[in-house]
Order: sequence, then structure tokens, then C-alpha cells
Amino acid sequence: MWTPLPLREQDDPRTHHWSLEWQAVSWTGDLAERAAAPLGRYRFRVEGTGYSIASEPFEVVPAPLVVAATVDGSDLSISVGVEPLEGWRLLRMEGIMNRYVPLEGGPFTVELHRGAEVEAIPDVSPVGPGQLRVTPSGAGSIDRVVVIDGAGNRGEQVL
Repeated sequence: MWTPLPLREQDDPRTHHWSLEWQAVSWTGDLAERAAAPLGRYRFRVEGTGYSIASEPFEVVPAPLVVAATVDGSDLSISVGVEPLEGWRLLRMEGIMNRYVPLEGGPFTVELHRGAEVEAIPDVSPVGPGQLRVTPSGAGSIDRVVVIDGAGNRGEQVL
């Protein structure tokens, strides 16, 4: 956004104020992948006629995923989504757009923890918006479920 002061053009020099806002969006344009901005260090750079401005670097870090897992027979049903942090908006086209959003992208990696033993199940595709279903291959009681999306965001539930 740009605002010159004073607003009306005049002979005296004006002061120009700029503000910049970045909304994380999927690099593919798919609304289902809004929480999948690549992690890393970024900076804004603006170039114009006779000037160049660069911001201080900032970092895009993993977002915590909200995970809820329940045993369903021999399978594990898992819901996974993101609870947007302050400032996020337009994460979906229906419903309340800046509240909990089930993740629709994929694939996901699901880790089933049994004490020190970890059973990793890669390439788990959603069976519905924010719904995963896995069949554990190991024996024993699962004490923690971890879900990791393709962008490195992760969440867990202790059972």
C-alpha cells in the first residue's frame, strides 16, 4: 500500500509511505495447500525507477498441526488440520475462513510411537478433508501419533 503525504500533489516534496503485507499462499495456487509455503528465509525486495529497497530477512517456520487420532477397529482414524495464527486469512472458501481448517493436501507421513519404537507410514493420502486412515503393522499399544505434511509442518497427539 502506498500513501504520499500530503495526499494532494504540490510543488514541495512529498513524503511517501509504503506498507507491505504477505499472505502465505500455496505456490501452486491450490487453496487446499495454503499451509504449505516452503520453509526457509525470505526477504521482500522492491525495485523502482532509481531505487531499490530490501527488507530484513524473515523466516517461514513450521506451523503446528492439530491432530486427533482414534482407534477404529484395527485401523487408526486421524483428523489433521491447522489452527491459523493471528493474521492468517482466506484459508478456505466456505465456512469461517480464519479458524480451524482441515488439511486437504498430501501426502502425509504418519508416525506411530510405541515407547522408543517408531513405525513410520509415508505417503498417506487423505480419505476426506483432513481425514487420514492408517493400519498399523506393528504390535503393541500406540502412545503417540505424529503427522507431518509435505512442507514439514507437524503435529501430534498423545494417546
